[in-house]
Amino acid sequence: MREFADTVNGSIYRIVATSLLATSFMMAAALPLIDLVYRRGRFQFSDSRETALYFFWFALSLCFWSAQGLYSRAFYAAGNTLVPMVATSLITLASIPVYSALFHRYRQ
Repeated sequence: MREFADTVNGSIYRIVATSLLATSFMMAAALPLIDLVYRRGRFQFSDSRETALYFFWFALSLCFWSAQGLYSRAFYAAGNTLVPMVATSLITLASIPVYSALFHRYRQ
């Protein structure tokens, strides 16, 4: 089990380091990337700026999403299905009021 834990931790270290590099690139290049990909027809530069802002904040979550995927698979491989299920349920329950508040605040 110790070797398994060391392998998982090494994998988490590498994926988080890689995703932090990708995140820094995505954050720095958010506006040019969004503008290049999406600005056509009715999608104006002001729309690109607003979308790039959301893309910027989304990029911050990349390392957390990648680590969570590896950790949950490691728990399942170790035969522990309760911990990832409880963690995912708690995160989902906590995110519902956040999404609701943001929806009501920013809906047009």
